[in-house]
Amino acid sequence: MKKILIGLLVIIVLIVGALAAFVMTFDVEKYRPQIEAQATNAIGRKVSFGGPISMSLWPSLAIQVQDIRVANPTWTEKRSMLTAGTIDFSIAIMPLLQRKIAIERVFLDNIELSLEESAKGEKNWLLPIFDQTGKPVAQEPAPVLEEDGTKAPPLSLDVSQITLSNVRFSHRLDRANDTPVVHELLLNRVTVRAPESQRIGLDATGVFAGEEFNIGLRAGTLAELQAKTPFQVALTVTAVDSDMEVQGTVDMSGPLTADVNLAMQGSRFADLSRIIVNNPPLPEGEPYRLVSRLQVAPNEYQLSGLVLEFGESRFNGNFKFVMEDERPKLVGNIVSEVLNLGDFAIATDETAANDEAAPAAAGTAAAAPAALPWQALETADADVTFDFRNLTSVNAALGSVNGRVDLSGGRLVVEPLVANLAGGTINAQIIAESIGQFALSLNGEQIRWGETLEALGVSKALEGVTNLKANVQGRGRQVEQLQRSLQGVIEIDGGKGFLNLDRLDNKWVNSIRQASPFTINTERTVMNCAVSTVTISQGVATIADTFIDTAALSIAATGRYDVPPADLNMVMRARLNTGATSGVSAPLKVTGTPGNLNIAVDPQGLAQGLGDIVGVNLGGFRVPVVTDNDGGAQACRTAIKQAASQPAGSPRQAIQDAITKGGSSDAVKEQLDKLPEGAGNAVRSLFDRFGN
Repeated sequence: MKKILIGLLVIIVLIVGALAAFVMTFDVEKYRPQIEAQATNAIGRKVSFGGPISMSLWPSLAIQVQDIRVANPTWTEKRSMLTAGTIDFSIAIMPLLQRKIAIERVFLDNIELSLEESAKGEKNWLLPIFDQTGKPVAQEPAPVLEEDGTKAPPLSLDVSQITLSNVRFSHRLDRANDTPVVHELLLNRVTVRAPESQRIGLDATGVFAGEEFNIGLRAGTLAELQAKTPFQVALTVTAVDSDMEVQGTVDMSGPLTADVNLAMQGSRFADLSRIIVNNPPLPEGEPYRLVSRLQVAPNEYQLSGLVLEFGESRFNGNFKFVMEDERPKLVGNIVSEVLNLGDFAIATDETAANDEAAPAAAGTAAAAPAALPWQALETADADVTFDFRNLTSVNAALGSVNGRVDLSGGRLVVEPLVANLAGGTINAQIIAESIGQFALSLNGEQIRWGETLEALGVSKALEGVTNLKANVQGRGRQVEQLQRSLQGVIEIDGGKGFLNLDRLDNKWVNSIRQASPFTINTERTVMNCAVSTVTISQGVATIADTFIDTAALSIAATGRYDVPPADLNMVMRARLNTGATSGVSAPLKVTGTPGNLNIAVDPQGLAQGLGDIVGVNLGGFRVPVVTDNDGGAQACRTAIKQAASQPAGSPRQAIQDAITKGGSSDAVKEQLDKLPEGAGNAVRSLFDRFGN
């Protein structure tokens, strides 16, 4: 027996020695062509190993491969879809005997994954092993059975550490007749740990769009994931001085469900634009904070108990996002106790603004017309009510706004839309359609001038109440297209109040005083009425029936405003109310853009005002005369009609036509030549003297 045991021991030693010799002398390089061929056949793309391949079988199965490349289709910009500098991993041998996979290490370095889409819709990541939806074509392997035919328990898994270093993802989208869109994400380091019976941990640092970010994830154990039982999850993300936390339960036993608490906060919401594709402009929101409960169910996402703090603004709400016949729909409500419009001012990029202001270099192609996002109305349906109870601007309180947003089949209707602003009420309706058109109707009553101007940051030059009506429509795919299509009417009817000349911009007051041969010392005067009618046609706003009457002076204006390119060309006249029924001032010409207006005595129209002094009508429009100081807006409207019906061929229309045609000097000369002998010379003398 002793000899038998010794012989058996010798045999075992020889076998172990032979295995050891095989392991020590095994050269995996001999099998490089077969390995590359098997990998190529498996994924359907050419796989090559440019660097050395090494493998050891004891005490762990360890493999290291360098310079791995997976080829791209011929239509792509890059030759390889995936490149890897080093792939190094090891698996403990002995635990395999106990149906346990113990991954000791996985290390991947210098990984580059390049995803590309052609203008025809081709995608380089749709390998033959996937169908067109990106799902694997291969069926799941048959389950492993025990000797008695029962299903064997799954292999347990223990991951000591997986490390990814210097990983670069890129996505390139080619566009027909346009430059491609390219985005890149760099992961400096990713570490994954999943020891047996412990929660999975993932930590990552990286850079996107030049901004650093950090991600931390703690999820269920590997056993929970394999068994598809509910597990706890905790996620943290930090970037651009903002951080987000998600904590709760995830269930993957069937369709994904989750019940988590979400919190997000940061010093400035607008900074998030730097890490969003295409860097869309965002409102300031300085600081901001959002908390909510998020529940995920099949085809449904629900936010409940939502609280949003955005600068000084505060919101509460509940939303549900559901899929109905493959079309998403948002249903919910939002209430704000305080809403400061200044918090939602769109942040400006000073660099971009400076670039925009700089003249374009010679030969530089003009920027493409700004497209309007009408198609976004087709992406989802919505039914949302809102109630903003304390609406304020940077300067003052405005009032409240409430209404309902209904979006269905690409048609957006905001109705009812009720605003209680500046002591008055506005009822409005907004309609927008994905075909590229919109309509606005608005009716405002008893709105206080002073509070409105103050809230808008404009000097409180007017006090009193006014009514407002507006009906405007437009259609166009680009901004300028829409502007040029605008049609509609805007009417303002104001009654008793005050005109505060001391609060007007000095250039307005000084110009009015310069235009009058008499001294205007009034700083505050009773306003009897103020009206205006603006008719819009094909993007041109005609300013007519615009008149302010006060105890001290009256001001009338007429002209046009070209929406694109935002150019104003208007003539206005002021008259001291001394009992005279004719104007005693020269017209003022107002030209330029709203942000850069030029106001000066109009040398071409100066003769009209001087002609009025001597009782001669030279074709200039008259300043209406109000005969009923307590008649409100209707008194102004009546005075305008009376002035327009006076002889001399509707002088108000004549000056308006002269503006439209670019000047009135020839018309004035013709009128002067028609005057009785001596009268024309007298007016010319006054014209020359006043003009100098």
